[in-house]
Amino acid sequence: MIDRKGRGIEVFYKKGKFCLNCDFDIRVIREDENDTDLFIPVENRTVNLYFEDFPSYLKSRLQFLMVRNIIIRFCSREDNNVCTVHLLRNIDLQSSHVNFEINYENHIIEIIDKEYFIDMKIKEKINT
Repeated sequence: MIDRKGRGIEVFYKKGKFCLNCDFDIRVIREDENDTDLFIPVENRTVNLYFEDFPSYLKSRLQFLMVRNIIIRFCSREDNNVCTVHLLRNIDLQSSHVNFEINYENHIIEIIDKEYFIDMKIKEKINT
């Protein structure tokens, strides 16, 4: 499948229990026996962040403007299924709009390219 910019889409990255479905290039920038850092350039786009099972008082999404890059660091040890997601204004971690942790054991991260924005969804895995 080809996106609106002529790029192939639906890049699926899986390592252990960590799963990422992404319409953008995924680069491994650091990897050791415990941690992996993924770098995803998203071209200064607006990111709409959705969590499955949002509390009822949050009606829609969290929105972050002018996100240049996303970095995801996840632990690949059997006893630690936590990843940290950083939405960055620039290339370094000091330019973070926000960062948050996810227990990814039963969840998948989707980063979907829309025409004017990006949908980032944290969803429960099917058939875990």
